[in-house]
Amino acid sequence: MNRIATLHATDGHPPTDYWTSLVMTGVTIAAGAPNHNTTGAAYVFVRPPSGWADMTQTGELTLVNQQSAIGLGTAIATSGSDVMVGAPAAMVGSNVGQGEAFLYSRPPTGWSENATPNLTITAWDGVANDALGNGVAISGETVVVGAPFHTFNSTNNQGVAYVLSH
Repeated sequence: MNRIATLHATDGHPPTDYWTSLVMTGVTIAAGAPNHNTTGAAYVFVRPPSGWADMTQTGELTLVNQQSAIGLGTAIATSGSDVMVGAPAAMVGSNVGQGEAFLYSRPPTGWSENATPNLTITAWDGVANDALGNGVAISGETVVVGAPFHTFNSTNNQGVAYVLSH
């Protein structure tokens, strides 16, 4: 194989901003950096019409006014013009580490810096340390969000996957 491009973030801060999740759909690549600026981020790269080339991100997916250490970008998935991003360390109410997932849809004008989510997903039966968003998947209108440490049927840390339609 031959290297055709190197992708990088304009605001990366080594060694803490390593990318832990990568996904590609069509001409879009998304990368998660869960330690970026203490809350995490995801970066979107769209292949230019001339083909892949060394480049910086087309858009950066972030959260505004969120708790620190949420791990945004731990898990990432794409489908069509949607990007699903997990944040398993997010605090929900007073539940530390309950976790959340966020759905970002490409705006009509294209991805941009500091894009904000169109939808926030939390578990209706979630509790502290469930880590919802540790795994995410999306296909069309269906999303799946994993909570690996959720207690189910009195079995501690059994974990569950929530299947939702948006």
